[in-house]
Amino acid sequence: MKIMSMGFLATKDTPVVWRGPIASQLVQQFLGAVDWGELDYLFVDMPPGTGDIQLTLSQTVPLTGAVIVTTPQEVAHTIAEKGLRMFQQVKIPILGIVENMSGFTPPDSDEVFHIFGEGGGTSAAEEFELPMLGQIPIRQDLREAMDNGTVYTNDNINSIASLIAVEAMAVVTNEELSPFAPQEINLANDGETLVIKWQDNVEHVISAFNVRFMCPCAHCVDEITGEKIVKETDIPPDVKITESVPVGRYGVRFNFTDPSPGAGAGIYTFSFLRKLGEDAAANASFDV
Repeated sequence: MKIMSMGFLATKDTPVVWRGPIASQLVQQFLGAVDWGELDYLFVDMPPGTGDIQLTLSQTVPLTGAVIVTTPQEVAHTIAEKGLRMFQQVKIPILGIVENMSGFTPPDSDEVFHIFGEGGGTSAAEEFELPMLGQIPIRQDLREAMDNGTVYTNDNINSIASLIAVEAMAVVTNEELSPFAPQEINLANDGETLVIKWQDNVEHVISAFNVRFMCPCAHCVDEITGEKIVKETDIPPDVKITESVPVGRYGVRFNFTDPSPGAGAGIYTFSFLRKLGEDAAANASFDV
């Protein structure tokens, strides 16, 4: 098992007081600059709620899915719900819910004390129709193992890990079958044409001019009314796409030769690109 943490880079007496953008840069460094080698899985433990780190991660890496960790009390349920809805908004599948600190059983006793309440994780799973992956109680032997840096094995935790792997595999399999997941995104004619091949073997050819004109960013589309701000005359007729950059698992961002502010700012979701491709194909058929 390989681990990377900010704790390895700072002393115990040094507080890490960073604003969001700096913390987001560190996340990107951990992903790209660490020599991870060959991995079966990469888990990222994130702070509660929503923020720059969560958004950066979801837009930088094509995440397979997110596991929502909550505790039984109502306030934790509310915070976990916000994180859940954020991941849904950026099209990251929710693999399931884990309830941490679900109860406490003292050593040499079978009695369970529900210090933080009971049933919060289960009710959240039922409300959002998600798998309840398991419950992790407070255990003194687990705490001692963490403090001592020793290996801790537990059938319950192993079961939860196995369920996470099963849910992740189901996501990957379903995505491969989805027609809205691009198989290939290529540039042709020196960047004047975008060619997208989808999982259902449909191929769309879209001009760079049309991709630029249909940019969904706030510079090009009014966020309130949805009306287009950019005009065709604002875009150079010979505009080219210079680069396509993946955005998480749900979209892509394009860089253009167009120097205007909106160029390169828009995130094109896969469903939006599919619609652009279908419209381009329909217009081409009509022209013929």
